[in-house]
Amino acid sequence: MIVRWLTVDLARALIPHLGERDRAEIMRRYPDLERWARSRFELSAIGLALLRNDDVLAIGGMIFEGETGVLWMAGREGWTRHVKHAIRVFREIRGSGIVKRLECRVCADNPRAQDFARRLGFTPLGTDGGFVSYGMAL
Repeated sequence: MIVRWLTVDLARALIPHLGERDRAEIMRRYPDLERWARSRFELSAIGLALLRNDDVLAIGGMIFEGETGVLWMAGREGWTRHVKHAIRVFREIRGSGIVKRLECRVCADNPRAQDFARRLGFTPLGTDGGFVSYGMAL
């Protein structure tokens, strides 16, 4: 496994291989996947890509909203088998001190992702538009 800084080309390379669940969740907010890929760079953000044999398995990162970092992640079907690499990146972000608070938003109908957020130490904050927000003070 290799972790690289995310580029527009790496984000675009993932689009045709997005897992069904990740594709559906992205399309709730971005009906145009090309626009979604570009949006990862139009925001104040850090983006990373997880690659295996030059294939993009997952992309993710943190969008800055003041002193809060909002985490996001998407990948191809089966990328969760490599979740230990995502956790490693998360721990680096958490320990970096570049933000005072972390948040993430998970679809309300995705109990697996909600459980994962809680296992990482996030606390549920509430629901809005079909999403559950989670937070963690650092």
